Amino acid sequence: PEFTFLRCSDQRTGVRRPRCARCRNHGLVNLIRGHKRDCPYRDCRCEECILVVERQRIMAAQVALKRKQNAEDREMEAMRNALEPEIQSLQGSAVDLTSTPIPKSNFSPLNYIYL
Repeated sequence: PEFTFLRCSDQRTGVRRPRCARCRNHGLVNLIRGHKRDCPYRDCRCEECILVVERQRIMAAQVALKRKQNAEDREMEAMRNALEPEIQSLQGSAVDLTSTPIPKSNFSPLNYIYL
């Protein structure tokens, strides 16, 4: 495997260059790109590597949930946009019930006999 040593100038460029967390646990620095299948610690079961695996699963679940929520939000927005003209037309033709007095009901429980 090829090892990458970082210089200070690499850290200031603003380009994200993720490193292998499992290799880092064992004192090595490897860039992830092209390294995933060749990682010598891919199947390592030490305590630190197990924590890395658990953290990766949690992050993957969070990303999946966020993507699902974003997709649902986009779908709701599309439905809202599609229904907007219909809502506008219904609002324009709606009867104003606030100006019409509501008659009092003659309902009283005393008017009914329970058997």
